[in-house]
Amino acid sequence: MKNFLFLACLLFTFSVNAQAPQVTESDLIGCWTDSKEEGTNELSIYRPCTNNNDTIDLYRFSFQLKENGQCTYHSAVAKSSNKMINGTWTYDTEKVTLHIFNEDGRQVTQLTIKEYASGLLKFSKE
Repeated sequence: MKNFLFLACLLFTFSVNAQAPQVTESDLIGCWTDSKEEGTNELSIYRPCTNNNDTIDLYRFSFQLKENGQCTYHSAVAKSSNKMINGTWTYDTEKVTLHIFNEDGRQVTQLTIKEYASGLLKFSKE
């Protein structure tokens, strides 16, 4: 019986640790940019845009999420002119997935969060 209880506690511990990160919409509000860090074959690492980085790197996907569901993001077309495009965003808390849409309602990108810490978002590469 002791072995059964020990095994049940052990399995519960692993299942709690394997759950998706607890990320709220308010955690996502702000400007995020792909940091293009090396050695991250399975994950894309995003960090907050810095105050001293007024012109976002042309080759990095960046997005600014606002509380009202509006956002701005780099588009493939706009990268050559370094412009941010207006759009909207949603967050699926169950699937831990961020969706960014253009002004016509077409999805621009879908990012699934694998890890979150203050100042760091890690998305699975899809």
